[in-house]
Amino acid sequence: MNARQVLVGMAIIVLSCVMAFAQDAADIRVWNGDVLAPYQDLLLPDAAEPLQPITIVGTRNGSFSGKVVLGSAKPIRRLRAEMGPLECGNHRIPVSAVQVRYPRYTRRGGWNSVAKAVTTFDTLEETAPKEIGLITKRMKPGYWDIGKVKFNHAYQPIWVTVTVPTDAAPGDYRSSLRITVVGAKPVVVPVKLKVCPWKLPDAENYETYVDFVQSPESVALRYEVPLWSDRHFKLMEKSLALLGRSGNRSVYIPLICETNFGHDQTMVRWIREGNGYRYDFTVMEKYLDMVEKHMGTPRNVVLYVWDIFLDGGDFTVKVDKKKGTRSSLAILGEEVQKDRFAHRGKGPRVTLLDPATGRTEKLWLPQYRDPKAHALWKPLLAELQERLNKRGLGEAVALGMAGDAVPAKPVIDFFKTHLPRAGWMIHTHGFYGGPKRLKQRGALTRHITIVFVFDRRAPRSRFYEWDGSTPGISFYPRGRPHNVPISDYRASAELNASGQLRGFGRVGADFWPVLKDKRGRRRGRISMGRFPKSRWRNLDIRQTLLEPGPEGALSTVRFEMTCEGIQESEARIFVESALVRKKISGELAKRCKRILDERDEAIGITNQGARARTKPDQKRKAYETFIANWQIRSEKLFDLAADVAKALERE
Repeated sequence: MNARQVLVGMAIIVLSCVMAFAQDAADIRVWNGDVLAPYQDLLLPDAAEPLQPITIVGTRNGSFSGKVVLGSAKPIRRLRAEMGPLECGNHRIPVSAVQVRYPRYTRRGGWNSVAKAVTTFDTLEETAPKEIGLITKRMKPGYWDIGKVKFNHAYQPIWVTVTVPTDAAPGDYRSSLRITVVGAKPVVVPVKLKVCPWKLPDAENYETYVDFVQSPESVALRYEVPLWSDRHFKLMEKSLALLGRSGNRSVYIPLICETNFGHDQTMVRWIREGNGYRYDFTVMEKYLDMVEKHMGTPRNVVLYVWDIFLDGGDFTVKVDKKKGTRSSLAILGEEVQKDRFAHRGKGPRVTLLDPATGRTEKLWLPQYRDPKAHALWKPLLAELQERLNKRGLGEAVALGMAGDAVPAKPVIDFFKTHLPRAGWMIHTHGFYGGPKRLKQRGALTRHITIVFVFDRRAPRSRFYEWDGSTPGISFYPRGRPHNVPISDYRASAELNASGQLRGFGRVGADFWPVLKDKRGRRRGRISMGRFPKSRWRNLDIRQTLLEPGPEGALSTVRFEMTCEGIQESEARIFVESALVRKKISGELAKRCKRILDERDEAIGITNQGARARTKPDQKRKAYETFIANWQIRSEKLFDLAADVAKALERE
């Protein structure tokens, strides 16, 4: 081949690349998205529809998001999106307060389920994928106009999240998001941020009770790292850092093995010493260090010391042929029955550590009603209480986990002897009367998480109830799978911050599928199948609000919307508290009631739409009603909270 032929060949290659890039550039489209309307991510707008600014509404000391969507008829390569600082006159919010993320395509099979408004792109990747491939699988006809969906296209939403500084000046801030892909001209998207004057409290001081359950052993199994190793703690730290943004209230310390939460080991390890034992608190202390670093001071430190398979739990199969009823144990099946009966009459197991080798095994202990148990547990619980007192957590101690089954009176008396001020954390159905049965057996109740069967819960009543004086009760959204409408996540906190309810709980943070099937696929969650005897049937944790990333947990669209809903709940509680205490009156009080009534109506509608028995067309209507003008409602609420704050300052 001569030089001329080489040059001609090179020219053809260059020309082909240029033409390919030009084709890519012609196919690139960017359009406006809505964080509460994920179904729009795959609906290309009319070509003549102009690109509008990303619009975000927020308030000081909170985090708020907006998005655009990128689409192409060819795979998208080397995507990059960068934000500049946000400016309002002489005021500026720095780039360090802005996070640009890229939701990962996660088809959950929910396009036509529930309200047809599930998020298709969920996990918020912190770096752009190297290549975004084409979506080729067609979706079944549903309620949305999927005729506009172009298959064999690549789609990528781009999320912009701003953490508004506490000292940011209120006003309208502007910036731009610059999007580049290989072979296409950069696209510049204007960004508008409305900062309202009210300042949110720090997350650790939120009034809304939030109980996300972090799963140390799920993290270890997912990343296949040794339990309690330095690598394990580093991976867990990502989960705790994210949970800190939500104002998470509880931390769980397993003191027994094989629990409903899937704990195989205890955080306090037992070490043989002569004829007795001493106790290693290293793991617990290191874990609490991370909790306090990222979540502040927890309100409940739950010592996991009891579960359904221990004394007082469900051992008996009761069948009433006349009524046609069976016990929960019978319903659970043969595997669970066999495992529980194998444990009958036995006490808990704990982790025994050999400090010389670092090896661990499980140690059987006597039942709590056995007099020998006092000598074994007394020094451990005394030292544990002392350590928590030094951290300022002495009053936060709670015992767990009571549920539909509650501990027998001898168990309750045992812990009253050693931890007399500790109440029991109980997660139960509302109609089981668990708290009442605990009280009858002489126990204090620390916090109650209840579940309503069939419905999310009854709609809020239209009066202003928040005074913070009722016992801690929160709602467990048991029936909320990953593919419910994103509005259900957004409304969770405010919907359940009324009357006796103080928030929501028993929500899995990182209970990822980690148990492998015969083909080596990760299918099972440790909260549902690791230890059959500890199954809680329909109260097992099935939710995962965080998703695994390369170096630990990543946020999700569902988690972000839950957090933004918690922030709105805080504003509402602030306003409601002023009304309840009659600190405001006149025109401002009337305005408060009017705006809160508007929110009640919207939240009641979306709650009705989320109910299991609501018809599909009603679900869709409820969802569309909720997301209509939702940012206007948010702005009204934050501005209202600011006006109430001013009125209280004048008192």
